[in-house]
Amino acid sequence: MFILLSNDSSNKNYEFYWGYKNHIIIDSLSGLPIAEVTTTANISHFDAAILLLSETNNWFNLEGVNFIADKGYDVKKVYNFVRDTLHGHCFIPLNKRGSKKHNLTDDGHVVCDAGIPMIKDGKEYFDGFIKQKHRCKYYK
Repeated sequence: MFILLSNDSSNKNYEFYWGYKNHIIIDSLSGLPIAEVTTTANISHFDAAILLLSETNNWFNLEGVNFIADKGYDVKKVYNFVRDTLHGHCFIPLNKRGSKKHNLTDDGHVVCDAGIPMIKDGKEYFDGFIKQKHRCKYYK
C-alpha cells in the first residue's frame, strides 16, 4: 500500500493500493507448476483463470482436467469453461458473496470486529451498483 499526499490546496490524503496476483496451474500428482501468469490485483480471479487455462490447453492437453481452486474462482464462467471446453470438473468452495452481516450503530455506521464504529470514507462505483467504503476513525 502506498499513501500519497496531494499537492492541492485542500491537502486531502489519497490512498492507492497496488499489487499483483499469481495464478498457477500445478500438476496435483507431482506438485510441479505447468503454467503461471502474474496479473495486477484489479484483474479478477476468474478472468485470469479462463485465459490461463485456455492458453495452456493450446500447448498442454488439459482435456478431462479436475480443476481445484479457492473460492475466488467460484464463478459460473469458470465452471462452464472447464465443463464445456476442457470436458473436466471443478472442485471449488462456495463463495458466499455478500453474506457477511455487519453490526451497525443506531445511525447506520458499520462496527468493526474490535467493536469500534467506523466512519464513511467515500464510495466505489461498479457496473450497476455503488459500494460504500468505511474506515477506522483512528486511521490517519
